[in-house]
Amino acid sequence: MLESLKKERPRLDTLDALQNNLRTEIMFKKFFLVLDDIWEEDEEKDKSKWEDVLAPLASGGFGSKILVTTRTDSIALMFAKVIKKKEEIVKLEGLEEDECLQLLNTHAFAGVENPPDDHKKLRAIAGEIVKKLLGSPLAAKVIGGVLNDNLDEMHWSTVLESNLLGQNFINSILRLSYVVLPNHLQNCFALCCMFPQDHRFDKDDLVRMRIALGFIQPPHDQEGTMENSGERCLDVLVKISNLEKIKLAYCREWQTLPPLGQLPLLKSLKLSDMPKVKWLENKFSGNDKYRVFPLLEVLHVDSLKALEDLFEEGVVAEDGCLFLA
Repeated sequence: MLESLKKERPRLDTLDALQNNLRTEIMFKKFFLVLDDIWEEDEEKDKSKWEDVLAPLASGGFGSKILVTTRTDSIALMFAKVIKKKEEIVKLEGLEEDECLQLLNTHAFAGVENPPDDHKKLRAIAGEIVKKLLGSPLAAKVIGGVLNDNLDEMHWSTVLESNLLGQNFINSILRLSYVVLPNHLQNCFALCCMFPQDHRFDKDDLVRMRIALGFIQPPHDQEGTMENSGERCLDVLVKISNLEKIKLAYCREWQTLPPLGQLPLLKSLKLSDMPKVKWLENKFSGNDKYRVFPLLEVLHVDSLKALEDLFEEGVVAEDGCLFLA
């Protein structure tokens, strides 16, 4: 909050100092604070944490508002206790089935060039899948990403028949995106649970760690290395994720980037301090069936001294898909 108000990161080390600074900044000022997509981890710890965060806001002006969006009633009730106000819960209904299907198809076929039959069989399966999503936009986006990874009728039927669909728990939907991964990719993904939320990963360290634990399959060709296989696994996990914003910096030894152009939902990409990178998307990323960066709106590039062009020759890019910021 302080960073948003002052347009710079506060250089304060203690909770008291941060609270006092925020209290001073908003003293008698009317504000509207949006806390979007809050999840529950531990009710008591969460309550204590949010009490610390919100305590300085009591000095704000009369008529100030706090809007919290969440998927669980318990979070709304907890916030009401924290701010000592009667809860005002507004429950949003799910999307209409046709709207949910449109959203599902947008993500399931993102970046895919339609064949003459327009994937009629796959679209029929999608029509059955969407009936189990209860109108949830998040479920449609997650399942769409799972389907987009493999345009195979058997894969889509497996998703349809999964007993995880239809349960009214968003965690079950998210779990499905993990369950359908091959075993070695499940292990590679699960390794990330060792790290705290918002941890900054070093690509090379992560690859070496997975190799040491035996999670990486040996390369099929004699010239390939375990590191190459490890990087391909990382590329697959990045590709099937639902990332919308990516910021990469200080990757000074990278000569190529992961296939970021194949992320179907990526809207904002910021790259800095990568002196050896020549292209944002190269022709070895397997993008012969994809149009790269289908939804990208913002691209910020800084200190890429070796950059020759946005795309290596031969990459199929959408016209006008990039807006330099």
